[in-house]
Amino acid sequence: MLIIKMGTEHITYGTNCQDYGLENDHLLCVVDGCGEGKHSEIGSKLFIKKIEDYLISKPSNLHSVFKKIDFVSPKMMEYFFKGVMHAVISSGASKRQIANDIREYLSFTIMVLKEYNDVWKGIVYGDGYLILENEKHEIEFREFPHQEYPSYIAYKYIDKAFLTETIPDITPQQFTLAKKDYQGVGVASDGLRYVIGTPFESDVKKYLLDNKEVKIKLLINKLNLQYQKGGGFFKDDITIAFKHGGDK
Repeated sequence: MLIIKMGTEHITYGTNCQDYGLENDHLLCVVDGCGEGKHSEIGSKLFIKKIEDYLISKPSNLHSVFKKIDFVSPKMMEYFFKGVMHAVISSGASKRQIANDIREYLSFTIMVLKEYNDVWKGIVYGDGYLILENEKHEIEFREFPHQEYPSYIAYKYIDKAFLTETIPDITPQQFTLAKKDYQGVGVASDGLRYVIGTPFESDVKKYLLDNKEVKIKLLINKLNLQYQKGGGFFKDDITIAFKHGGDK
């Protein structure tokens, strides 16, 4: 299941959806562009494109390839990120221009979940949510902890002379989930926060359990229309990549 919906504030202010995602048999990925980056949707989409190109370049039996490669690692995430940097930033750019371009185009959260034989492995740069379906078929939304400034991988490549904010240690959150403990797993951008703690949270969880992708999209549309006078319900973009226990 992959859902990408634009937030109402993006529609109001004429900005693009800055989220992007990927779902295939053994991989879930959500990339959430930073709102302060005017063109972060470009970096988000290019990052996913780099992953897709990498997968296409490998043999058809991706599962066996993944067994041999530590795909969910800082090394691989930086490999994809550097590929995006080379595509966006001019080779002759000054340090100031490089810092500006990284902020504008390449500031985004990265959340990746990869399925192996008995576990799911995850890596996160930034903020967002982990979605877990336990053995009792109950859904939990678990927020990834972060500081005031999320640990975007982009900060590693901005010259510190051009940083005015206090940036946290850019170390990704890495984790392993035993498949025997979870019937389904997923990740979501922080736009999910708008439904958490509301009466509609149970609807989203039910539709995730029932694998009703279209119903979640329709619910998002319905709530945005219902709360239109207040600027919409989901003001920020929301992207969900989820694999139910019964999905193949």
